[in-house]
Amino acid sequence: MNLNLNSPSLHDPPSFSIWSPTIQFTSRMYDPATNTNTFKSVNMTNFTLSDDRRSVKSDNMAITLDPTGTKYKVVLTHPELVVAIEFERVDRGFKIGEGKTYFGTESGAGTYVSHKFWPKARATGTFIVDNKSFEVEGDGMFIHALQGMQPHLIASKWNFVDFQAPDAALTMMQFQTTKQYGAVNVNQGSITLDGKLVSVSVENGVELLDLVEDEETQYQIPKTIKYTWTGKTVGEEVSQDVKVVMFVKTETLLDKIDVLNEVPYFLKKLVQTFVAKPYIYQWLDKATAEVTVGNKVITLEGKCFQELVFVSEM
Repeated sequence: MNLNLNSPSLHDPPSFSIWSPTIQFTSRMYDPATNTNTFKSVNMTNFTLSDDRRSVKSDNMAITLDPTGTKYKVVLTHPELVVAIEFERVDRGFKIGEGKTYFGTESGAGTYVSHKFWPKARATGTFIVDNKSFEVEGDGMFIHALQGMQPHLIASKWNFVDFQAPDAALTMMQFQTTKQYGAVNVNQGSITLDGKLVSVSVENGVELLDLVEDEETQYQIPKTIKYTWTGKTVGEEVSQDVKVVMFVKTETLLDKIDVLNEVPYFLKKLVQTFVAKPYIYQWLDKATAEVTVGNKVITLEGKCFQELVFVSEM
């Protein structure tokens, strides 16, 4: 189960509203045993932030952070989708520096994007999709993302991976800035072992292998993706080297999203002036990762959600 709470998200089709902000709640129910793959999207316009700006209420939805700051309660009531879940952080969250990536020579509003992470969390609750009830229990991650710029000005490509195993997680987000900002790769990753955040790293890498052209989009799509994490342990008196290597086959395509099909016609024509066929590819597959901490080697087996986004040729 993938759950996105957007206003709007960097990784999902954008919602546009001329007169007021739009809240977009999206979910996907995927069950490989039954080959169930159901996507739902609910848009809302009226919302109220709490005084501390960490919780929100809307027409059909409430997202509430508990006083300890470790658990979100998410409730949505809609004719096509009902959600009632608790999402509890495992160990710590993290951010790189102040959590912002600045563009240009001057910092300020509208010149940065911000990302803050809960790399591992426990989710429990109930989903009702098309009048069918599902009890859910599993692992996930949470990203608090702020976008102060138009998407096609931020990046030409995005890569995102969320690997979850029992008591472990590997996360990585990479985007390549547009040519205007040097076509630089910005990468943020983390490693959680035995329920503890052990490393946060930026010297990571993504390699797209065994490329095959998608005839519909003309994009080169990988059959295999190699991820590497390189960093140091955190929270120890003497830091140890950390290295992770993971190869993932892109076998189970959850969705291929034509972003321009999700926006109104006049905005589509405007965006086409700046963006070349923006597409989002999403996969969910089993994966094995080799983790080395100091002289200790650990093999992890789990499930891996991957996202590859083509945004702009600028």
